Amino acid sequence: MPKFRQSMRLKTVLSIAALGVAAMLIPAGGAAVARPEPTVTQRFAGTDRFDTAAQIAEATFPTGAPVVIIVNGGDFPDALSAAPIAAKLGGPILLTNTNSIPATTVAAIHKLAPAQIVSIGGPTVISASVGAQLKSLVPSSTLLNTYQNWSGTNRYETSVAAVGTEWQSGINPAVVPNPKVDTLYVATGTDFPDALSASAAAAYAKEPLLLVPGNTSSIFDSNFEQETLPSLLSVALKPNKIIVVGGPDAVSQAIQNQLSTYAPVTRIAGADRYSTSAAVASATYTTSQTAIIASGENFPDGLTSAVMAGIQGKPLLLAQQNCLPSETNALIGTLGVTQITLAGGTAALGTGVAALTTCP
Repeated sequence: MPKFRQSMRLKTVLSIAALGVAAMLIPAGGAAVARPEPTVTQRFAGTDRFDTAAQIAEATFPTGAPVVIIVNGGDFPDALSAAPIAAKLGGPILLTNTNSIPATTVAAIHKLAPAQIVSIGGPTVISASVGAQLKSLVPSSTLLNTYQNWSGTNRYETSVAAVGTEWQSGINPAVVPNPKVDTLYVATGTDFPDALSASAAAAYAKEPLLLVPGNTSSIFDSNFEQETLPSLLSVALKPNKIIVVGGPDAVSQAIQNQLSTYAPVTRIAGADRYSTSAAVASATYTTSQTAIIASGENFPDGLTSAVMAGIQGKPLLLAQQNCLPSETNALIGTLGVTQITLAGGTAALGTGVAALTTCP
């Protein structure tokens, strides 16, 4: 079973490269034996992102799930905080359009048979008609609020609303009690790759991921209603520590300094989205037999597979369309990965990724 590093120590790209790909194992008192080469053993590839999400959900929860989280499959901002919430509640993420629910998503909901559905996002991404249809897909209950929508006036307020609702009061505290937040993950909401990497680690730790306007000089600006974020940080969450994922170009040093007034802050970052992904996985896992690889060029497959990664305790790594960045391939060897799951079809992860070819 992978071991979660409580210290979440950052390993730089140099340290990952220095460890290299271990080619041999030395058993106690015995001769060196060859380590099995990593191979792709599974691929989730639907006809589109909605079908791929449904396949991942059904594989992760083969006997059903108590809760399903619904996000917009074409717009990433409101969706990025969802994976840790889904993992904490013990359910998958499925995707919808703004004004209609794809048939594959509806079919997956029927198979998963949740008692509750939560959609995340305002009416411009989850319309009232979609909300009404989602509500009709779960049986009414006198014990549970069977359909909920968590949203705010923008992507950052939506993140606050979703995180605050689940970690402060919970969807159903009698069923899913809310322990004190140990680690708060923070990533920029202006782009998706760093948040995808953070979401998988947060999902594994069952800790929240908060989006911030990372390219600004202050988190206390017009992106948040007055006192919303300070109240969340100091009253609702009160984290023991904060992990910022992404370099200072993604989350400014000024924001890191502000966050440090609430809890000690560690930054995990690499030279780009791929090395940041490797650094997050390296800080989260010491060993893993299986890794999940998703595209670093688009968000849906990585978002839905982040829940699988968290639930099953497997690192999520990002790849280019037709090759693996050198940091990714090096970490696969360092962690002792022998089995690889690809999340996405060949248009997202091509034959070079399937062959585990290192990018030039």
